[in-house]
Amino acid sequence: MVDRLGGSATTDFGAPGAAPASDLRDLDVADLAVLKAILSSCWAALDRAAHAAQGRALAKGPRGGGRSLEAIIGHVTEAEASYVARLGIARPKIGTSDASAAAFGVHMVTDDALSRAVRDGLPARGPRGGAIWTPRYLVRRIAWHALDHAWEIEDRAGPGP
Repeated sequence: MVDRLGGSATTDFGAPGAAPASDLRDLDVADLAVLKAILSSCWAALDRAAHAAQGRALAKGPRGGGRSLEAIIGHVTEAEASYVARLGIARPKIGTSDASAAAFGVHMVTDDALSRAVRDGLPARGPRGGAIWTPRYLVRRIAWHALDHAWEIEDRAGPGP
């Protein structure tokens, strides 16, 4: 353990709800490359879980309720679009009903926004006056969410054929 944070309704749900002090450190190009590699790995894990579950009925129950595979991917994509806006950019529009294409588009916006945050810095407030997240916290939050739903898909899809 390297840090202890107070909890909130977000942490009660199991999500990282606050940035630890380590997420406040400045980023350089090398740090950015590591964070982008982490995100890429988490997105790939979600893609693998979704691909493996394609065409299979997901079990119903408390973990995810009864969302379809497509709805889970849509939820993760919508959340990432909201999260990346916390770097002070306009929330990206999701312009397709194809869940994979929409996710890819939001990932590209996230990648670009992270690069710009390191290169140009962050604004003091978001476009509508909202709080700004650090790039490290943004990656922590997106990575956690992608992996949480990858594991949900694996749990609900059950063992493979």
